[in-house]
Amino acid sequence: MLVMKSGLIFLKDKNNIIISPGNRMMKRISADNINDIWREMKHINENNDYQCSTICELLVKNGLAFEVPGEEKELYNRFARNVQHLATLQNNPFSEYKTIVNSKILIIGAGTVGGALIKLMSKYGMNHVSIVEGDSVAVPNVTAQLLYEDGDIGQSKAKIAKEKIYKINKCVNTYVNQNNIHSLLDDINPEYVFCCADDSSLVLHNLLIDNISNYGYTLFIAGYSYNNLLVDRITNKEVEIFKKIFAKSENNILKENTIYHNMGTIVEGYLSAAFMMQVFLDSFKTEKYNHYSFDTRLFEAKKQQLKFLTKEEEFNTDYDDFVAFQKDERQGISRNALSIFGRHNHAEIRQVENNFSIVEFRNILAAYNRKNGNFTEQYRKALKEKSDLSKIRGNIRRDVYSVFSDKYLNLVNRRKNTITHDLSKQLESMYTYDFMSDIIKMIKREHKNIVVDPLKMLQLSVDKLDKVNIPIEEALLSIMTIYNSPKFSELLLKMMGNSSIDYYLRPHKNTNNMTVFNPIKGESNVIVSYDGSLKSIMTLSHELSHAFFFDLYKQRLNCDNFKCVNNDFWEVLARVGELLFISKYGKTDEFALLSQYNLTFCILDYMLAKQKNDYKSLDEIIEIKSMITEFLGLNRESMYYIDYNFILFPFLYESSIDNYRLVYQDAVALSIFKYLKKYGVNFDGFYKEIADMPKLDVSSLLCIYKLDIRDIISQYTRSMLELVLRIFSDSYEN
Repeated sequence: MLVMKSGLIFLKDKNNIIISPGNRMMKRISADNINDIWREMKHINENNDYQCSTICELLVKNGLAFEVPGEEKELYNRFARNVQHLATLQNNPFSEYKTIVNSKILIIGAGTVGGALIKLMSKYGMNHVSIVEGDSVAVPNVTAQLLYEDGDIGQSKAKIAKEKIYKINKCVNTYVNQNNIHSLLDDINPEYVFCCADDSSLVLHNLLIDNISNYGYTLFIAGYSYNNLLVDRITNKEVEIFKKIFAKSENNILKENTIYHNMGTIVEGYLSAAFMMQVFLDSFKTEKYNHYSFDTRLFEAKKQQLKFLTKEEEFNTDYDDFVAFQKDERQGISRNALSIFGRHNHAEIRQVENNFSIVEFRNILAAYNRKNGNFTEQYRKALKEKSDLSKIRGNIRRDVYSVFSDKYLNLVNRRKNTITHDLSKQLESMYTYDFMSDIIKMIKREHKNIVVDPLKMLQLSVDKLDKVNIPIEEALLSIMTIYNSPKFSELLLKMMGNSSIDYYLRPHKNTNNMTVFNPIKGESNVIVSYDGSLKSIMTLSHELSHAFFFDLYKQRLNCDNFKCVNNDFWEVLARVGELLFISKYGKTDEFALLSQYNLTFCILDYMLAKQKNDYKSLDEIIEIKSMITEFLGLNRESMYYIDYNFILFPFLYESSIDNYRLVYQDAVALSIFKYLKKYGVNFDGFYKEIADMPKLDVSSLLCIYKLDIRDIISQYTRSMLELVLRIFSDSYEN
């Protein structure tokens, strides 16, 4: 049986046959008997048989036709389109197809992406597919996952998949974990593993990556954000690279742009599965790439080869890790860019060095905390065991100076000299004036002197916000009731219906997931830690407010225009929504406490930045911190147990001034909230007042409520001082 490669396009002019294989290079055939060749090609195309053996040999030799054994004619006819899709001028697509379909496949997860991938694998003709899935079919799965119908609810996904897809070799009803991964891999012995499971913690991903070297499989990991589908292809050669990329402590472009759990719509799931399948098929043609992305707005695919440069290759420095080289290929144009910790930068040695110093310090701090507990925990443990607190104080001081001092001072001085050396000008540029200067002046002028009993403080819970236990269904109902807005309720019910909110807590989970699209980032925000605490319900109300206001203005702003609106505007709206909610619980002090905590460290950072000379000793920083403690009205000697907690606050040594934005956003949100409360305006009234505002920015918000930024900062500062006075002098005993 002879078959023309229908994946190619054949054109004939007077003297030539032109082969144009889609987006590949064109080929031209010229011969004296060109008309005879053309007639033979048409005959083969119509009959899958040849008349002239000489021309037949010529066509096969030039890659225009291929032979199929007679006994496999039925197999070819059934899967002809899949076979022809593989055709190039250089290959026998039928032989290549048989190699692909006889691969041993393991699919982990049969949900939104995995279920669609199983269906695709079956349709493609794969002969050796095994799946591992421990979930049962829930109500939201029916509308979000391709394999399941109403009649399947409550049944094992693995069982349903096996019943519906006859080609599945093995179905295992379990979750992959450290205890069973070796027995599963030994039993199935896969050549290719597709991770489609819900793994926002990255534990499963890291487990599968760790076992690549032992079992020799190629691992495919799927992810998607609002704008991109993403697939990582990981072989034994790339294990070390992806171990670093998926390490929890690192901040990188793949994790920032990807939701590595599969809780999207059926459309996103099917697109992701199709993209994953295409990457799998492409891997038989080339092993050049290991990271694939598809922009769903531009419908543009991008392939990248991620690797780690050595110092000789790029920088001539001692830093030869964490620098990922990305090569983009779009429409034949090759562009190079450096990705350092997930942010695209030019090759600036100073930035690379700074990032390494930060990671190194974080690792030291994490190791210390794992071994000893943080400083406050050490005091609290000593208090419980009736140990000598002064001895603990001495031990902590010793550890701080022996373990942290030099590296911490290096980071603080570098920040002071490169990030915050012109802090006042930066704040003026962002907010028309340096509001931190006003805050500090007012605190110095109006502070009181409160003597705090450290023993009573240490007996309190580390976090007052964790004392409630509110199930997510109650939290969502409370938010809906308190907001009392039909438009908000409509959006929330829609989100619950399309699985944006993981309403039902599954047996193997201890948290509920929630996905909220953020058009500014062009992706979704995922809450994976709703645990019933007040802190998590505050986050829930904040993110739902975000979702509501994004939805409110989506008719006025397309995706790109969302990014033109300053993020302060969106954050202020979300904070106002959060405040309107928690005020019904009488918990606005908790919001203010978090704000006051951040403000204290901003004041410390601001005062550190004002000193011209570098800091030589931690004692200099502690002296400034103690001065701020007194500014806030607290007796410095009674607060000895927080002497060194500034070391735990990353803002003081990182390359960002975003925490000052939080102060500004909190101040504006609290002022608007107080205005709304004064005039009895609820959430529904609030959004209606601002729905048609001509310009989406904080200045326009202030105009609506006749608020002046200097008055706002003054009111905010006074509120923070009153909070400290109230909490630390009386309320902390309660």
